[in-house]
Amino acid sequence: QRALEQAARLAGRNSPAALVPEPTVTFGARLQNEAGQFGVSVVPGPLGLLDAQIAVVGQQSEAVYQGFAAQVSNLALADRLHGDQPVEVRRAGEALEVVHHASYEGQPFDAVARIEARDGVLRIAWSMPGVQRDSRGHPRYSLLHLGPSAVATKRIYFGHGHVVTGVPKMSMGYGGFAVTTRYIGVDYENGLALVQAADPVPDRLEHDQAAGLTSLVAHHDATFTLVPSERGAFAAARVWRGQSGLQAAPGVAAIRGKMCIDQWGGDYAEAAAGLKLATAYGLDEAVFVKHVWQRWGYDYRLPDIYPPAGDRAAFDAMVAAAKANGRLFALHDNYIDIYPDATDFTFDLVSFNEDGTPRRAWFNEGRQAQSYKWDPKRFLPFLEANLKIIEREIDPSAYFIDVWSAAPPVDHYGRAGDFRPKMVDQAASAQGFDRTRELLGGPTISEAGHDALIGHLDAAQADHLTATREGGRHVMRVDFQDWDRTPWFDMGHHGRFVLFAGGLGGRYQAEQPTKLAGYGSDDYLTNTVLGGRTPMCDGPFYRRTVMTYWLLQPLCAELERQEMLAHQFAGDNIHRQQVTWSAGKVSVNRGADDWAVEGVTLPPFGFVAQAADHRAEISRRDGVIAAMAQSPGLLFVDARPPDDYGSRLEEVTVEVRGFKDLGQRRFQVDQVWDIRAPLPATVRPFVHVTGPLALLPGVTPNSDILFQAGIGLTPAMLATPGRYEVTITGTLPEQLLPGELGLKYGLYDPARGGPRLLFNAIPTDGDRFSAGTVTVAGSGAETKLTWTAPEPRPTGLERDNVARKVVDFGAVRTNGALRCQTRGETLELTLLPGSKAAEVELRLALLGVKGRQVARFEQIGLDGRATPLTAVARDGVVSFTTAPGAFRYRLTLR
Repeated sequence: QRALEQAARLAGRNSPAALVPEPTVTFGARLQNEAGQFGVSVVPGPLGLLDAQIAVVGQQSEAVYQGFAAQVSNLALADRLHGDQPVEVRRAGEALEVVHHASYEGQPFDAVARIEARDGVLRIAWSMPGVQRDSRGHPRYSLLHLGPSAVATKRIYFGHGHVVTGVPKMSMGYGGFAVTTRYIGVDYENGLALVQAADPVPDRLEHDQAAGLTSLVAHHDATFTLVPSERGAFAAARVWRGQSGLQAAPGVAAIRGKMCIDQWGGDYAEAAAGLKLATAYGLDEAVFVKHVWQRWGYDYRLPDIYPPAGDRAAFDAMVAAAKANGRLFALHDNYIDIYPDATDFTFDLVSFNEDGTPRRAWFNEGRQAQSYKWDPKRFLPFLEANLKIIEREIDPSAYFIDVWSAAPPVDHYGRAGDFRPKMVDQAASAQGFDRTRELLGGPTISEAGHDALIGHLDAAQADHLTATREGGRHVMRVDFQDWDRTPWFDMGHHGRFVLFAGGLGGRYQAEQPTKLAGYGSDDYLTNTVLGGRTPMCDGPFYRRTVMTYWLLQPLCAELERQEMLAHQFAGDNIHRQQVTWSAGKVSVNRGADDWAVEGVTLPPFGFVAQAADHRAEISRRDGVIAAMAQSPGLLFVDARPPDDYGSRLEEVTVEVRGFKDLGQRRFQVDQVWDIRAPLPATVRPFVHVTGPLALLPGVTPNSDILFQAGIGLTPAMLATPGRYEVTITGTLPEQLLPGELGLKYGLYDPARGGPRLLFNAIPTDGDRFSAGTVTVAGSGAETKLTWTAPEPRPTGLERDNVARKVVDFGAVRTNGALRCQTRGETLELTLLPGSKAAEVELRLALLGVKGRQVARFEQIGLDGRATPLTAVARDGVVSFTTAPGAFRYRLTLR
């Protein structure tokens, strides 16, 4: 009560003036910032800050926290206190210091908590001044966190952007895939909100609703920053951002707004051809990241990565094509893993656990090779040697180093048993990025993207994972009532760190269908815009790569230059979000129902965004979900028609009819394929039998694929319309262990770079379709197979304009997808690759060329050759029908 009364006075509730608290052994201050005006009071107890009362009082809400939990070398600090007066409270200027006199193995030390208010926030810094630590790093803080409060939690915010509600209990570690930020936020039921931040970066987020606990947990000497708000946690995060002291790394300006075009494996020559097409379609403001190229293959015999594997001439051609028109080119590297069969390997280069064993890193199952984690103090000469050769022989204009911004910095030991705190690990990774940028001259990129390396790392592929109650591959398991993605990371760091969209599409979508949640999906695109992030897609050249660039790149490049000012949930609905920018606004519908906002109907995963003179939207027009983007001189319209690139939703339907256990570890799945139009002769079927790789010892890692089954679908069937009864047949490998297997099938076209085709069936992940699951029990001749039929799931068919309805975009009416660019006296219309024939009407006045006449109309091929055509022009409207597979049309005006 004393803490509350003092904080209320300081908040100005009962008195217009800030009162200096009378007791000399308490702390009180008024915090004033753009999130509100608050009084804070800290009243130490007999155990100092351990049983203190920490009160935060606003104008309408309040909370009291029960001190701090603290452990020193894995024992409660309260149990280490000693002396007749174990706690001393003293003033240090405007700060209050609570000194806990304690001992470790008979040696005294002081655990000091310094409390002060500055820049509108409350800081509590824990230290051990003058302590003498032994070679194992003791004594040290092994746990620190803010205590519980009796106020009920409404919403919790953390990571790249997760808001969760109704969570009874949760423990989530810091790193690139969960708690990616050094700050978390809480909205309480009484209207108060609080941001907690920790420096150095925290260990985890702990939440226990029954205990009233939602806190960041840290260890070592640490400073906690508390930012209250009565305008929501996002407002508090913005306050924290302004006083955090973090600055952008030198390469941020060079990569912000450059769409990430990502490729892992794949032929160099095919990549070069794809990159040339990307250039033809204008995908210049981008960075192409090539992951698999290393001398011994992906993540093997590191750090021996040079020269590139495979055909060097094709590799060089890929590099040249990647760097066309100033596009950035990045190679994948790794200085977390070191392999025993690498040149110059010795365990002197490895870091160790507390028990003296070397720290293991990734196990390359395909090579049966165990890697170890570098000693952070030893990798730099190897990095420098590699990069000097790579700079001379390849000259990449950007560089991707894996894992460093995915794995959290950790405590570790040298080979001699000397303890190194996690700050050593963090500083070494920071130095690695700084040195990479110095040697190569371009921006640095990494995986996932926690915020421990801001100021040194420029960008990261933000693996913004799906939250789920059940768990699974590439998901974040949380027992929530509701959840959604938000721009939480962005409110704290936008402008000083570049996040590429939602990161790797497979990780973002988890086990959801690609069309609904993967690269190019409305879910993925909408999340990108929500945070004003730089777009990302797989490549180097797919229809969805071009679509993503045309729809988002100009808008998001502008948002990257702006400041994020505010975030709100419209109607307190976490699935309807609005973000205010310094010169723009974004409204996003991530809910299940349409939302009418600002005269635009947003379907589920629709958005409307304006940033300066750039606008984009995914909206419902004429009953059709369509997309549009407009910038000076550019207009992109997408009526979402079926395409000839990978979509066969209207042409192929598959039913799964049944399953047979054939004995001898063999099985059969019966299907019916309804093919209503011929498919290209190069299309081939596949069947992946999937599951945890541990089920098949020695399997070569390839996503989740354990082995492949056969399917009786012939090229003749695919080329001839008809209804076919088809069987999938497979035999379990002898070494396969009991467990659950997935049956995932599909079609792909190796002649076009291997894209998988979408058709009408029950979808699963990775552009594949489900033939159910098989549970394997027993072994040998006693093996029993139990099949579970696939459960119906949305196919995404409802999001496509299958009927090819003409959609009115104002300046353009069409049932196609095209980008219109005004170039002086010409209009150039480029179609998305793989487009079928489409109707087009151009309203010249709305395109800014009112009163002009068409002097010449031509179809332009990829080779630049022009073919004269005739267009119908009447009353300022030009009408024509595009040819299937057309690249570009040009209208010359007079």
